Amino acid sequence: MGSYLCAFTMVPLHEHSHVEELDQRDVISVQFVTADSFRMPEWQRVSSAPILPIEGFVDLHAAHKAGFIGTEIFGGRNVTKFLCACYGLRAWDDWANPKYLDAMLLPGTPRPPLARMKSDFDRLPS
Repeated sequence: MGSYLCAFTMVPLHEHSHVEELDQRDVISVQFVTADSFRMPEWQRVSSAPILPIEGFVDLHAAHKAGFIGTEIFGGRNVTKFLCACYGLRAWDDWANPKYLDAMLLPGTPRPPLARMKSDFDRLPS
């Protein structure tokens, strides 16, 4: 399949810090991401975290049984845009489908508190 299953969190991670234990409740999104994403300069490894049990996030057995047909895989650029929108660095609703990024969140997960809409950027001083 040429992809990795990645869990994304809003827990701050600084260049020299180490994640001792990542709590599953901190995860906001779990996505299959293309392997080439990890060759992008924006994707730097700054720490390691223990592997989370994925049973609560993705039904890998069902996906494997279906031959992974229909599995949505995101490229690194879209995931980067998603993460930038999570931190308010780009508009959350700046897509052809304004709810595109909402669908990347785990079910029941609210938009991150720093997320901003296009209208928020319109109001910024020039």
